[in-house]
Amino acid sequence: GNRPNVSYTENPLDLSKYTHIYVDDDAPPGGTGLSPDSPVPSLFEASKVHRYHPSPGVPVFHLAPGIYYACQLREGIYIGSGMFNTIISSIPGPNGEIPVESENPTPDADPSDPYWHTCDVKRISPTMWYATDDTPYDIQAQDITFALGNSGYNNSGFLIGSWLVFHFPQTRPAPGKIIRFNRVRVTSNINKSGEFQARGIFKACYIENCPRQPIEVTNSIFGPSIFRGIEGGRIDFYTNWQLGPQPVTFTNNLLYNYYTGNIGINLYEGSPEIVVQNNIVISYYYAIRGPQLNAYYNYLWNNANDYIYPPTQEDCDTWPELCVGPRIFHMPITYTEPYFQPYPLLTDLGNPDPAWNDPDGTRNDIGPYGGPKARYPFPHVRDTIITGDPAPPAGQPITTQIRLTNYGASGYNTIFTTTLPTNAQLTSYTLTHTLPPTMPINTTNTNDTLSLTFSEFPISTSVTVTLHLSPTTTNTETLTIQSTASWQDGNTGETTIWQKATTYFINAMKHLLPMIYR
Repeated sequence: GNRPNVSYTENPLDLSKYTHIYVDDDAPPGGTGLSPDSPVPSLFEASKVHRYHPSPGVPVFHLAPGIYYACQLREGIYIGSGMFNTIISSIPGPNGEIPVESENPTPDADPSDPYWHTCDVKRISPTMWYATDDTPYDIQAQDITFALGNSGYNNSGFLIGSWLVFHFPQTRPAPGKIIRFNRVRVTSNINKSGEFQARGIFKACYIENCPRQPIEVTNSIFGPSIFRGIEGGRIDFYTNWQLGPQPVTFTNNLLYNYYTGNIGINLYEGSPEIVVQNNIVISYYYAIRGPQLNAYYNYLWNNANDYIYPPTQEDCDTWPELCVGPRIFHMPITYTEPYFQPYPLLTDLGNPDPAWNDPDGTRNDIGPYGGPKARYPFPHVRDTIITGDPAPPAGQPITTQIRLTNYGASGYNTIFTTTLPTNAQLTSYTLTHTLPPTMPINTTNTNDTLSLTFSEFPISTSVTVTLHLSPTTTNTETLTIQSTASWQDGNTGETTIWQKATTYFINAMKHLLPMIYR
């Protein structure tokens, strides 16, 4: 499949244009919020730091692990510490924590009220982001869970809903706003009845010549939700028909619904720039609804209707990129809390175009743990072994390179050991790594083992050991190097053990292929 005209590049962080603000719910009062060593304890305080900054740039809020109670957020960039350990909640906490607005207070609130800045039920739409026309900032978030609460009523008693993003320019074209979410999770507890209920991302435009405003949602999870709305009442991702051709990328997400009703992905306007692929959508009335969708390599299960208005043959003839791959994979699977483990049958089944490959270079895995922006919420270590000559003549030196790379959350208390064969001597070795410069690595080298230990194995880092061996045998026989590694999951404490053997066949007369097996 051809890669669509949608960019996966991050906004360049020009520090002269950004104001970095640090938040930690365990921080004591009095912090400046302008350095990791002096965080503020709430998003309300963080918003004030930006508001009163002498030269505020685009706000970038860095959130330490914790729970932050807020119902309306200042636009900008929010970077959490992990999808499952950084939570922004509009639901009151178990100890009476009250969500507050990190932007303006509710217009009809009494400033003398000690909770003047709380989330008032009179709000038309208690929304995390109500994207106004005149804001200069984009809306971006990654590595965060958003927990949405009960919705409110407007003055006519009309139930609007609880949204993650509600962008509804009416009076004039808004600037080229970007809505970008990567590795976020959206849950809700909406149990009121009414004329209309909704949650998720809503993008609408009822004026002519709406500006092009890119939307990108990748590697995110929508659900579970306690929701008992009318048919079509809940929509997780929505754009309206007057929005016009827009660059929309909705890839490698998981949407699942406890009740067979409502809509997963609703895109009224058709365009080759709308890309919906490599997603998992489970238990909706409409899974994917929209014309001329560049939608394929999606896993759809237990939906009343999988696709509504898929591309026609005429659409496929006009835009071949709309129809380059299978549209539906059907197989029964289940996802369980808290990790939504990748399902083996969906591994390497996504778009085969290398532009959509996983970070480890393999073909896209369908679901939230595949694609170029994937990050596993647990340690995910892959190995690369380079053997050199697999069948060296007797007496010829042997070089083996073993690399471990972590594509997931940090592993801790890591031990990496290679056990050398008795029919070879270690003449030298080289250790290279991309661990933090301050990370101590303890190395133990004996006659038959080389062992490395280090306290943390962070994401996107690697450790490489290159062994130079001299065989001591002149006979035709095998030479086997045993390698093992272990690391702990920081969330569960569970230990994972990796093992692999690399075998050479020493034979001066005949070269055989090596055998590398687990």
